[in-house]
Formats: sequence, C-alpha cells, structure tokens
Amino acid sequence: MFIISLGINFYTYWNSASMVLRAYDAKEITEQNNPNIFRVVKKLVHNAGLPMPKVYIIESEVPNAFATGRDPEHASSSGNNRDYESIDR
Repeated sequence: MFIISLGINFYTYWNSASMVLRAYDAKEITEQNNPNIFRVVKKLVHNAGLPMPKVYIIESEVPNAFATGRDPEHASSSGNNRDYESIDR
C-alpha cells in the first residue's frame, strides 16, 4: 500500500498543474492571440522579478484567478477576462 501511495503522490506532484487546468478547461493564450492580457501578465512578472509563466484564460462568469506549478520555471497563471480587466494598469 505504501508503494501505491508513493506512486500516486509522485504522479500528482509532477502533474497537478495540468490536472487543475484541465478541470477548469483553461485555454493557453499567447502574445499573438491575446496581446492585452499577455502584456498585463508580462508587466506584473517583470515588476516581481519572476520568469514568465504560461498564461491561461478560463471561460467563466464567476471571477476566478489562480497560479499553479511546482516552481517558478513551471508556473501557470490563469484567470478569466473579468479578472484581467480589473487589474489596474
């Protein structure tokens, strides 16, 4: 039983970001297909001194934003249009 739980924990550690993004049906955006939102995130991470995460958009009427990833190099930032529009530029 210990081996099985160890395997599940290892799998979850490496795949938790993609699991939560799939659960929210998040779509990755790029600077080409959504330049306004991408610029907002790029400015925020530059000011914070962090590496640029993958940016995702969630189609939802309910405001919801979150970041996920096991470290800054494997980070993802997600939100819906309402979240990104409410950020003071």
